[in-house]
Amino acid sequence: MMNGVYSGSRSRKRPSLADHLYRPSNFGAGTFPYVYGGIFRPLPIPSSGAGVCTAGEVSNGGPNSHHDFLEAKALAASRNHSEAERRRRERINEHLSTLKRLLPTTNKMDKATLLAEVIHHVKELKKRAAEVAKGGPIPTDCDELSVESDGGDERGRTFIRASVCCDDRPDLLVDLIRAFQNLRLKTIKAEISSLGGRVKNVFLVTSEEEINCDKDETQSINCVQEALKEVLDRSALSEFSSLRNSVSNKRQRILLFDSCSS
Repeated sequence: MMNGVYSGSRSRKRPSLADHLYRPSNFGAGTFPYVYGGIFRPLPIPSSGAGVCTAGEVSNGGPNSHHDFLEAKALAASRNHSEAERRRRERINEHLSTLKRLLPTTNKMDKATLLAEVIHHVKELKKRAAEVAKGGPIPTDCDELSVESDGGDERGRTFIRASVCCDDRPDLLVDLIRAFQNLRLKTIKAEISSLGGRVKNVFLVTSEEEINCDKDETQSINCVQEALKEVLDRSALSEFSSLRNSVSNKRQRILLFDSCSS
């Protein structure tokens, strides 16, 4: 019997160190061993439905850490987009409110109706501005001379529209009327506007004699243009003379001051 027991005990394999370390009882619950550098180390057992985690995932906080980071990044981007969209809508509503206050009507309307009303109002304003510019001449900074035919009437009279823009001076209007009288032209209408020392005169004149052909009409326009050009040149010469006199007077005052100082 002793031999049988002894032989049975000798045939039993003694457990190695690896077998001892691999025992599940030597690790905590929810872990399983793995070999790293010749040494068994425990790893967490993944939950149901999840893949087996790697050593890198374990060191980074688990298999879901990268997924959570992407979700947080997407959520932040969505919030930023929502905030930008909210600010954009606020700006649009502010502009629409400003446009509504500019309109003469105070009726409640939707955005499409409001924009259509604004477009109509702007067109009306442009039309009125064109009518004002056409009806009331505004002086410009450059000297201008324009003479053109303005049609005729049933009595055979031909009308000429003449426009002169230059610096204002006391005898300018007198010179213009005298130029028309020398050409035997009668003034039908006159519009005069002045701004910042500049003046624009627009005359509608007609010949006291009947003009029978286009050649005579063209000749009359040329004559009016030459006469008004002389008035315009005289105005420029007068301005130059006044400027020269001003410089001369200033020079005399300087010389007088120097002589008194010496």
